[in-house]
Amino acid sequence: MCGRERRREIVAGGARPRLLSLLLFLLAQLLFFPLQLHSAPVQLPPKEGVEEVLERVMTTLQESGMVAEEDLVEVESLYRGLARSPLEINRASREELSAIALLSDFQIESIISYREKHGPILSVSELSLLHGFDLQTAELLSCFVVFGESYAPVRTEGAFSNRLYLKYQLPLGKGDSTLLGPNWSLLIKERMEYHLRSGVKLLCGVVAEKDVGEMMNARRPFDNLSFNLSVEGIRVGKRTQLSLLAGDYKVRLGQGLTIWKGFSIASGDAPLSLYKRGREVLPNNSSDEDNYLRGAALWGRSGRVSFVAFLSRRLVDAKINERGEYTSLQSGGLHNTLAALAKRQTMGEVTAGSSVKYNGDSFIVALNAVARRYGYDCGVKRREDNRLLLYNGWNSAVSLSYAAAIRGAMLYGEVAVSHNGAIAALSGGGFRPWRGAELGILCRGYSIAYVAPHSGAFSTLSAGPHNQYGADFNLLQRVGSGWIIKGGGSYTYFPWARYNIAPESSRVASFLSAEGMAGPFALLFKASELWNAGKNSFRIRTSAGINLNAGLHLRLAGNGAAGGGGFGWSLSGRATYGVRRLTMVCSALYFDAPLWECRIYEYERDLPQSYASQLLYGKGYKVYLYLAWKPSRWLALHIKGEHLGYLAPRNGEWQDSNSRIKLGLQVEL
Repeated sequence: MCGRERRREIVAGGARPRLLSLLLFLLAQLLFFPLQLHSAPVQLPPKEGVEEVLERVMTTLQESGMVAEEDLVEVESLYRGLARSPLEINRASREELSAIALLSDFQIESIISYREKHGPILSVSELSLLHGFDLQTAELLSCFVVFGESYAPVRTEGAFSNRLYLKYQLPLGKGDSTLLGPNWSLLIKERMEYHLRSGVKLLCGVVAEKDVGEMMNARRPFDNLSFNLSVEGIRVGKRTQLSLLAGDYKVRLGQGLTIWKGFSIASGDAPLSLYKRGREVLPNNSSDEDNYLRGAALWGRSGRVSFVAFLSRRLVDAKINERGEYTSLQSGGLHNTLAALAKRQTMGEVTAGSSVKYNGDSFIVALNAVARRYGYDCGVKRREDNRLLLYNGWNSAVSLSYAAAIRGAMLYGEVAVSHNGAIAALSGGGFRPWRGAELGILCRGYSIAYVAPHSGAFSTLSAGPHNQYGADFNLLQRVGSGWIIKGGGSYTYFPWARYNIAPESSRVASFLSAEGMAGPFALLFKASELWNAGKNSFRIRTSAGINLNAGLHLRLAGNGAAGGGGFGWSLSGRATYGVRRLTMVCSALYFDAPLWECRIYEYERDLPQSYASQLLYGKGYKVYLYLAWKPSRWLALHIKGEHLGYLAPRNGEWQDSNSRIKLGLQVEL
C-alpha cells in the first residue's frame, strides 16, 4: 500500500406601507421569474453550526470597526452564499479561498502546498493535520467547503436565483412632530442572478430605503434608491474575459491608499486582518447612502494581467453658502428634517480611475490611479488641522501596490503619491515565528499633505491616511485543543495638529483575548486599552455559552469600560432555541454607564439574520425577543420586539424609553 493510500485510510475514517403592495410584489416574483432548482452532492452542516460561525465573524468585525453596520448584511450574504454553495477545497483557487475570512493567508498557503505535494484533502480530520489548523478550526471551515477526491460541480447553465430582503421598523410610543414623514422605516433589497449557457452571468440589484421620519410621496416613494446591472464572464478570444457594470458599485484597489469602498475580507483581530483583500469591483448592495460610486465600471483579465477602469458621477449631500461654495459635507443619509432635506444631493462629484495588475504564481503587483472633483470649491474656514484637506478642483493619487508569498511568509504594501507631491506608504507582513503561532505586522507613514478623499487604507483618523506615522502588530497562538489566544498593539505618532487636540500627540492601543472550550462551555475573554493624547480608556468583555441539547443554547456575557474617571458595566443573558423551522432568541441586559467616556457597546441578533450594535449610556435595561420562522426552503419570516428603559436620570435629565417592533422577510428562489 503506497503512502498516500495509507494516509487516506487512516484519516478518512475521522470524517463524520403597504401590505397589499408587498403581496402583489411577492406574487410577481413567483409568476414572472422562472425557477430552476439544482441540487449538489454535498451535505450542509446543521443550521446551528453556521449560525454560531456567523455570529463570531460578525461580532468580531463590528468590534474592530472594519465594517460599517450598513455593510454587515453584505458580509453576511457572502457567508450564507458559501454555506449554500460550498467551495470545493481541492479545486478552489487562491482567490476563491481568500473569500473565506476565517482563513488566513498562512492557512491558504498550507492548503495549496498540501494539495500539490500530497493530493486531495479528503476529510475534516485530514484538514486538521495541516500547518495552521486544529480540529476546531477545521470543523468551523466545514460550514463553507466540501471535501473529496472527485467532486461533480453543480451545472449552472440556465440557472436563475432571486433573493428578496425586506426590513420594516416601527418605533412605539409618541412620535416626533418635527419629522417630515411617517414614523417608520423600510428597507428593500432585491438581487437576481442568471447564468447563460455560454458561461456569462447576468446580475441585477436594487436597494430602496426610507428612514424614520423621511418624506414619502408618489414622486419619491423612497429617500434612497440604488440600482445596478452587470454582465460578468464575457469571453473575448481564448485568454481574455471581461465584465461590465452600470449603476451603483464599489471599487477597492491595492491596500486602499487611492480608493477602497466597502468592507475587506478579513477577521477583525487576526494577524493578517490589516491586509486588505477582495474583489476590485462589486455591485452596491448596502444601505449606506455615502460609500459607493454611480456610473460604469469595466474589469477583466487576459492571461496573467487583470485590469479595472471606472467612471462615476453622483450627487452628494452638502451645505452650500451664498457664494456658491460648500462649507460642509453631510453623511449618514438621514433627511427627516427641513434642514437635512435642504442639503440633500446639492453637489456633484466626479470620480475616475483605473488599475493594471500582474498576477504571478506567488506574487501580485498593481499600478493604481484615481482622480476626484467636487462641483463647487470649498468655503470652509481654514485651520491648522484642516488647511490641506480643503478640496478644490481635481484631486488625484497614483500608487504601486504589491503582495507576495515567500517561504510561508506573506508580504504586502503600497506606496502612493497625490497630485501635490505628498507621499503615503504602508508595508506589512505575516509570519509564523514558532509552531502554532501567527504574527502580523504593519508599518505606515502618511504625510499631512497627502490627499485621497476615497481612500480606505488603515488609519487611526476618520479623515483617512494623513498626518501620522505608526506601527501595528497582531499575534495569534493556538494552545492545546481548540484554544486560541490573540494579542496586539498599535502605536501612532501625530506630528501635526489634530482637530481639538494638541498640535503634537501620540496614541497607543493594545488588546488581549482568549477563546476556546472548557468541557461543555464555550468561553471568551477580551481586554483592550487605549491611550490617546494623555487620556486613558479600558474595556473588557467576557462570555460563556453552553449547548444544553440539540436545540437550546444559553449565553451569559459581561462588559466593562473605564474612562474619564468613571466605570461602566453591563451584564446580559441570552437563550437561543431552535427546533425544525423555528428559531427563538430571548435576551435581557442591565447596564450602568454614568459617563460618556465609559459607555458600553452591546452586540445583538437582528433581522433578517443579521447583527446590530447598541450604544448604551446611562443606567437602565434592555430586553428583546426575536423569532424566525422558515415555512419553506424559499421563504423566511422574522420578527423582533425590543424595549430600552432607563432607571435613573442621565446628566440630570430623564431619557425617554424606547420600544420598537421590527419585521423582516427573506425570499430566496
